[in-house]
Amino acid sequence: MSHGARLTLIVATSLLAAYAVYRFCAKRPPEPPEDGDDEGGVANDVEPEHSANSTDTNALNTLAAPKVGVYYASQTGTAERLAKTLASFMAKWHTIFEPDAVNLEDWKEDYFSRKGALAIFLVSTHDDGLFPDNATKFVKWLRKCNKEGPQLDGLSFCIFGLGSSEYPLFNQAAKNLQSILKKLGSHEFMPIALGDDILDLKSDFLRWKSNLCTTLSAKLGIDVPIAEASSAQLGVFPNDSWRNRAQLELRYVDIRDDKQEFEPKISDVICRQQWQCMEHEVLENVCMTPEDDGQTHCIVLKSHEAFKCAETANVLYANPPEVVEYFINRLNLKKTDMEKVITFVPRYGRRDEGASFDAPFPVPCTLKDALWYYLDLTGLPSVEVLSDLGTFLRTPHECDRLNRLIASEGLLKRMREELHVTLVEFVEIFMPGVIFNLGGFLQLVPPKVPKPYTISSHPKTEMIALTVKLVHYSTHSLKSFKKTIERMLDYKPPNTDEGIFRMRRFYKGACTHFLCSVKPGDMVKMYRRPSAFSNVEGLENKPIIMIANGAGHFGKTPTTQCNAFYSLGAGIRTTCSIGKSSRRFEAVITSPYISHSPGKRIAHMYNTWYEHTLQQSVTSYGMKGSFASVGKSKQMGAQVKAILQRFMNADIATMKERGQYIEELW
Repeated sequence: MSHGARLTLIVATSLLAAYAVYRFCAKRPPEPPEDGDDEGGVANDVEPEHSANSTDTNALNTLAAPKVGVYYASQTGTAERLAKTLASFMAKWHTIFEPDAVNLEDWKEDYFSRKGALAIFLVSTHDDGLFPDNATKFVKWLRKCNKEGPQLDGLSFCIFGLGSSEYPLFNQAAKNLQSILKKLGSHEFMPIALGDDILDLKSDFLRWKSNLCTTLSAKLGIDVPIAEASSAQLGVFPNDSWRNRAQLELRYVDIRDDKQEFEPKISDVICRQQWQCMEHEVLENVCMTPEDDGQTHCIVLKSHEAFKCAETANVLYANPPEVVEYFINRLNLKKTDMEKVITFVPRYGRRDEGASFDAPFPVPCTLKDALWYYLDLTGLPSVEVLSDLGTFLRTPHECDRLNRLIASEGLLKRMREELHVTLVEFVEIFMPGVIFNLGGFLQLVPPKVPKPYTISSHPKTEMIALTVKLVHYSTHSLKSFKKTIERMLDYKPPNTDEGIFRMRRFYKGACTHFLCSVKPGDMVKMYRRPSAFSNVEGLENKPIIMIANGAGHFGKTPTTQCNAFYSLGAGIRTTCSIGKSSRRFEAVITSPYISHSPGKRIAHMYNTWYEHTLQQSVTSYGMKGSFASVGKSKQMGAQVKAILQRFMNADIATMKERGQYIEELW
């Protein structure tokens, strides 16, 4: 064998031997540490591997802790809108937050029972301190937990309440939720905040949101969000698109095609209310005050199913015909287009995969239903919606003008509260000549909230009667407003010498005008829900002292068909003559749809007599029955409470707990 061959063999043998030793050592288990040795050794000086944000991982322990959720209880959509805005912001801040706000109707029991759960609640107050409809089941579950378990001592929470200090039970639902959760052992990691719609709800929310971010940053060990300072800014620019504000695309469909490629979800509070509405045939429209102003009507509808005494009917009314026609033109549509069927699809969804989406209103539907019933085309929408609609503007000058208007809170407040500017007037003044994209318009304009009316017929009649007082009064002209915007915005609207600036203006309640105009055979969309009265057990067997004003006095009259009853009406809103009042009252109580056993009725000038009469009725019935105060006026409610406390020395809160005092404010 040559010298080179021997050398090659030696090298190969050495390599094989080294490989065998390596494999043998690799399979051996590690030696246990000797006594006295530091188990960590050098490893104690080596930092463990971290994710991109090691502080977050250590503080949150994201593998074990559930994500932080934003939950809302909303009746008219305000709490829902703020909750969705907050959830979107939080999700961009950190992955520990759920990206979508959760309707409390869709809550999960196991989440609130888990150790380390953290929930953020936005809760509005409905009627007389009640929870919104979508929170009813959740609150029942909490009260059941309070009696039977489990305790929710692993839950941390905070609450932002939405209410109005105009009502006596300001933010009562939020306060009640706080009390229930504390009784269940939950930890409130941040003091409750109570937003006031009468003052400045938006500022209350933004201030609470800022405090929330600071508190969560410290609690969870994460950095304060950088975007917080600019999150509330609004505005438009010339190249902005409505597609940046709305996530769906419009599609025309064949209603005969039962199979839809994309399935609409019904998570939105108002959309769910609209979806519940069914058509009811109008049987009769009776003018109850023909000898007086003719503005009080009783609308009688055919009932599809049994209902309880004094339930609430939520009416999805039609927009005024002239308003719908105006927007048909602004959308470049024809009247023949109204029967076309539309739906929405996700912008980036794939047909072969299918997908669900949050529908802005019930779809598929006709364009007629969308424009007449589902969109609110009458009132001036929120500043956020006005900003969204600004995406249809094109020139820098138009965008700058709208931005300056949005920034002027005082001017917007005057438009909304003093002038009652409508959406049509806003578009005519600030968006002249704009043609809206249909798909964007249908998503950006807010949905219509069904209006509540107490059913004023007895269930045995198998008819639904609604007592409606027409809302129609003169309001300010826009002449001075034209001068204001010329001065503040440096803007002279086109055709300022004619049209809306010269017209005499009236405020017209859209729902009352719709209901008072219906004829037998017409259809009214509505759904029913319980009221403060219909939830009272055994109400039909209790003597009642009923106190109410205006049309509300007759909204609770079905109870008179089965009760011992005493009625005290405070419904005369002006110091008109007793003769005129008598004619009005007699016309109402002789209606074939109302059985009434009235006591006395008075004008506001007879307050002394009113107190005396109420004292007598309280003395007669005492604590045997229920005392019902129904009305829009908080002044009237306060007066009734003062009289009851004075002559009965009774605590109103205790009477409410016993079901002896029921109050429903509209």
